Amino acid sequence: MLTQTLKQWMWDCYDCLWRLVAANMLIAVPFLVLFFVSRDLLESFSDAPGLMLLVWCAIFVTMFPALGAPWFAGIVHFAAQNSVGEEATFRDMLTGVKQFGWRVWRYLFAMSALLSVLAVNAWFYLSESVFPEGLAMLRFALLFLCVWLLAFVAGAMLHGLAFCVRSELPVRRILRMSFTLAVALPRMTFGALVFLVGLWIVSGSCQFAGYLLFAFAGTAMMVNSLHDVTLVWEEHLRGTTDKETLAAREETRRLRYDRGWRDILRPWEV
Repeated sequence: MLTQTLKQWMWDCYDCLWRLVAANMLIAVPFLVLFFVSRDLLESFSDAPGLMLLVWCAIFVTMFPALGAPWFAGIVHFAAQNSVGEEATFRDMLTGVKQFGWRVWRYLFAMSALLSVLAVNAWFYLSESVFPEGLAMLRFALLFLCVWLLAFVAGAMLHGLAFCVRSELPVRRILRMSFTLAVALPRMTFGALVFLVGLWIVSGSCQFAGYLLFAFAGTAMMVNSLHDVTLVWEEHLRGTTDKETLAAREETRRLRYDRGWRDILRPWEV
């Protein structure tokens, strides 16, 4: 399933590359401006790490949902249109922001608050002055738990963001489903998360060019690919779709995504 997710992500990004680069630049600019402004602001709290973390969390909870709503609502809706064979355009991105931006904002606000609480707890357990020296093992165990919970919430968020755009479920139910799917599909969820972490590391190593050109759009495209593969898994598990429909869908996916290196070098032959 992880292989199919990565394969769909690759070809969806390849087929829409120039539109994704243009959209990524529009999204990346306010994020990068906020990053540099926040960095300068946080330097004034360098003598008080605890207070600096609280200020960072406040900025994160306030700004990430506001900037993340158009980011994910627009590009995930664009990716959903593209993955079913339609010719997705920039207008689809604007439609996604208009229709789903508020739902994505509410979801991101809840998840950002949870991530901030876990980050504060991790810093609390990381501080050597909190626990007596005899409880060092307990401190490391709690720190390890917080780090894994941070990764778990981040992985669950990949599932929930797609449901905010591609379903009509209430946000409260989407929050529950996010964690349920992360537990049910740990290999695919954490595999996609590790891949995205690698994407952002590589983007950062390119002197911010990766952030400006692709990292944001690539992340949203992964959210959509993960959702598509998850839906296929769920249909097979529940048996809610007849075999002929499933076979036709699998054939369509095979023709669209089972492509090789020749299709990259000579795409006009596809």
